[in-house]
Amino acid sequence: MFLLAFLPILIIIGIIAYLVYMGAFLPITIEEKQMGPFHFLYKEINGKDYSLIGKTTTEITNILKQYNFSNQKPLQVFYPDTENKVEVGFLVDEKVNDLKELKSKTIPQCQCLITSFPWRNSLSFILGFSKVDPVLNNHRKSNNYKKTEVMVMLESDSIVYMQRIESSNYEK
Repeated sequence: MFLLAFLPILIIIGIIAYLVYMGAFLPITIEEKQMGPFHFLYKEINGKDYSLIGKTTTEITNILKQYNFSNQKPLQVFYPDTENKVEVGFLVDEKVNDLKELKSKTIPQCQCLITSFPWRNSLSFILGFSKVDPVLNNHRKSNNYKKTEVMVMLESDSIVYMQRIESSNYEK
């Protein structure tokens, strides 16, 4: 009976501990710095079905293994101008144009808004987006920047969010 009385408290403490571990209470800070250039091998997917991201990443991983690629970083590019376009792929060390299974492009060096969020598991992407997106929006609006594509890169134990800086024509 004693344990049942404290069970709700233990559950709440457990949930709070898990949220702390996931980074839910970490502050999000934005930097502006030069990023790139990047060599990107990718496939386009329907942006309305986020479950395709993991499947597509696995497919591309298997393709890159066939060609003995090493030192690759997962990257997704989300475009604001269309809800349907998401590019899913990997950054690689050198430019590649002859892979029939994948599209290839170079993302030029550019000034970006940068922030990161801890990577713990697949829920980190959901929690990270819910924390990072409002901070990016506020920073863009306060600096009169246009909404541009967001690049999400997984780098060891961090999810790195990059958004290209482009001035806007509207007033604050």
